[in-house]
Amino acid sequence: MYERYIGEDVGGGTGSGVVYPLLISPPDRPERAAVRAILGMDRPSGAMTFAGDMPEGWMARLMRGTLDRLVLGAADAARQVSGGLPENALGDRLALMVTCTGRLLLMGQRAVDEVAFARDELGPSVSCLGFYSYGEIAPAESSLGCELHNQTMTIVALAETEG
Repeated sequence: MYERYIGEDVGGGTGSGVVYPLLISPPDRPERAAVRAILGMDRPSGAMTFAGDMPEGWMARLMRGTLDRLVLGAADAARQVSGGLPENALGDRLALMVTCTGRLLLMGQRAVDEVAFARDELGPSVSCLGFYSYGEIAPAESSLGCELHNQTMTIVALAETEG
């Protein structure tokens, strides 16, 4: 089915899985959605290997990664974090940015753009540091729990406030 929808772009390797990941969610709780990158395909058996669990009964939706949307998504994540920073922070503020290596594979040299856009949204009063990972553990939007995500930029900000 995956090959039928994606067509000739499926190379059976990590490149295809990065460009065409799956968004999975439980049918009764779509806010718990998580992205799963496809690590490999075995055409003779029809098996696929994913970067994370694929719970039985969950819904799956094909996605397509585009450079512009990835950059804008990083900026949106930073905007959400920036909006949650306290106005009355004492001293320095720090943002930790964790980006999935799948994004780096897809974006190539444009990976610096997502960091630049995120930095711009956080503003000059926030110091930033970050690294690449093979997945991030974070809550999904409006979710109460944390999930493993692939191909995301996860940002957490730290600031000290008085009492």
